[in-house]
Amino acid sequence: HENECLTKFGEISAYLRKNNHTADFELSPKQCAEAFAYSHLIYEKLVPALQFVWWIDSKNFIEFTRPLYAKLLPFPLNFYYPGQYEKHAKQLAMSLYPEEDDLSVIETAVSCHCYWIST
Repeated sequence: HENECLTKFGEISAYLRKNNHTADFELSPKQCAEAFAYSHLIYEKLVPALQFVWWIDSKNFIEFTRPLYAKLLPFPLNFYYPGQYEKHAKQLAMSLYPEEDDLSVIETAVSCHCYWIST
């Protein structure tokens, strides 16, 4: 619309919200604040868990994530981006748990986050 190219969820939802095309258009300000708080809480807890499952867990990375990206991305990007995403995920894990050198401890923390989200 208007020669804008929106590719990220945040950009798209902000654009739709700006033009009053959202599911929470008729919510009260308090309800909007609660919905916003819940979505950020879920994002804060879910993203590290998903990053671990997709990029750090070696079994998933070797058997699922890397082959999927190798298949979906064109050459040479299929060699570049999976490594970059893995590196980013490891940096995220280390920034969230800087005192841990062992990824198994981080794996336990991530599984706790996944359990917390599911309840």
